[in-house]
Amino acid sequence: ERLAPAGLGRARRADLLSRLVADVDALQDYFLRWLLPVGTAGVVCVASIVFALVWSPVAAGMLALGLALAGIGVPALTAGLSRRTERLLAPAQAALATRTLDVLTGTAELTVAGALGGRRAAARDADTR
Repeated sequence: ERLAPAGLGRARRADLLSRLVADVDALQDYFLRWLLPVGTAGVVCVASIVFALVWSPVAAGMLALGLALAGIGVPALTAGLSRRTERLLAPAQAALATRTLDVLTGTAELTVAGALGGRRAAARDADTR
């Protein structure tokens, strides 16, 4: 839309499209990639610790420690690494979305002007990056 809501007027259309797609994907993946696995893991961990507690309190303590490291430490480490990678990847994805949208929305005009090949090459370069 040409009349964007407040604060979105300065954003490019490709950026808005990318944000919309990312928001929908995040909402769809919330239950399948976060809530269900974490809930299942929590139930299984508690049941395992209770079962081990019946046989050996020391084993149950070691199991709880190992599960806490695996369930809290590893996700914290991967989240930190993912944030760093995402910071580097986000500008490249935005450039690719912009170049692709430029080619797709202006194909007729670019063909008439003889500039379609250059824009397609720029989109390929952005895809490579």
